[in-house]
Amino acid sequence: MINIIIDNDNGFYRLGFQTLLSKIFLERFGKKTTFTSGIDTLSAAKADVIIMKLAPGESGVCHPALYARRKGSLIIGDYEVVRKPYIDELPLCFENMIFINRNEPITLLTERIVDGWEHCSDKAITASQWQCLACGHKTLSPQQIKVATHYSQGSSPHQIAQSLDINIKTVFAHKRIIMGKFNLNSDCELLRLLNVMNKLKNNVSAIPIMNI
Repeated sequence: MINIIIDNDNGFYRLGFQTLLSKIFLERFGKKTTFTSGIDTLSAAKADVIIMKLAPGESGVCHPALYARRKGSLIIGDYEVVRKPYIDELPLCFENMIFINRNEPITLLTERIVDGWEHCSDKAITASQWQCLACGHKTLSPQQIKVATHYSQGSSPHQIAQSLDINIKTVFAHKRIIMGKFNLNSDCELLRLLNVMNKLKNNVSAIPIMNI
């Protein structure tokens, strides 16, 4: 039995992936599947496959629940934007991740998932790869944390400058650095990433740039 987490609240989204993955694992590997939604340390420890719908830049953020996941498990990152995240910059907990885009043909999605599962079976993650102090997840300076926090609360650049008592050009400079670090191209992508970080804020190690 293959235990699969689909981390998404959208029922149609989950149903689509349940149908696809059930077919792949039954036809290609002769294995049945069981599904749950939502990631926490308990569910991650039991999962063979985790599917995450990634917001722009999210693949650079620390997700502490993934630290508990089974070391030979597969993470499937479903990204919406044209740019595939940089694999060589992933945090350690994202080891054994493959990226898919649902705009690709089903045949291509299937082959990516099959190849990813076979790779995980051949090359399990080793314990030495899970040293958090050596992790490359992205972080920002204290001042950039303050600017990002105000942006996440809906403040305008002028309001941020007044609140932090800095020049508005400095606000834009910090914003540009934040977007560059996470490879973001628009205010919409920035706000979506900040929303993801807000959801993770209850665990301090999950918040590389937020302090709300």
